Amino acid sequence: MEEITRFIKENNEIIKYTITRKKVKRLNLRIRDGIVKVTTPYHLNEKEIIKFVESKSKWIYENVKKQEKLNKKINIAISDGDVIFHLGEKYKLEIIKNSKNFVKLDSINKKILIHTKDTENKEFNKNILENFQRMEAKTYFNIILKETYKKIMHLGISYPKMTIRKMKTRWGSCSYYKNRITINFHLIKQPIELIELVILHELIHFIHPNHSKEFYKIHKELMPDYKERESELKKKDVFGGLSYV
Repeated sequence: MEEITRFIKENNEIIKYTITRKKVKRLNLRIRDGIVKVTTPYHLNEKEIIKFVESKSKWIYENVKKQEKLNKKINIAISDGDVIFHLGEKYKLEIIKNSKNFVKLDSINKKILIHTKDTENKEFNKNILENFQRMEAKTYFNIILKETYKKIMHLGISYPKMTIRKMKTRWGSCSYYKNRITINFHLIKQPIELIELVILHELIHFIHPNHSKEFYKIHKELMPDYKERESELKKKDVFGGLSYV
């Protein structure tokens, strides 16, 4: 595998990108976390590749900037008194000095209490909170997956594996050949009916790996109000442009 680094200029800024030659059928350009990567078949010469990337320079620049803004939004440190969403409900964050690090959810007073050894270390406390959110996501997503699978199992699909991870462009995805769905960690902040929407959507992809009329026919049969839920999910999208495929 061969990898080289090249640069393009757009809007008076220099943007770095890498070219990697692989056993692939076509040239592919992707941007992840603000990093531009091009994968290409071995037979394409470098001039063709550079010409292609330069033709996309405006699109590359706009998406790099968009992801940089998104990274800043996601990576904001937490502070005492912040509002945190959990399963669609608003909770006030309270940071408490303690000899142990843990999180307690106070559903009655709508508070999330972070007990921490270091109340001043915002990044440290953010990690404590995210560990709690990840455990909550694992619990609730698995419960919802089991219940949602019951609605679709008669169509002959196998019970899938589930991965939970942070994603910046998708609420969920389906790996058809691996029998796996991936659900966005940030969905734990959304109401249960929206988590159900995303999980069902990904399960249907095991039957129709596209967004055909047949795909949406099944979606409508299994979740008659899915369009209303989709509309609500778009309103909840604080990242700007999350989709589920």
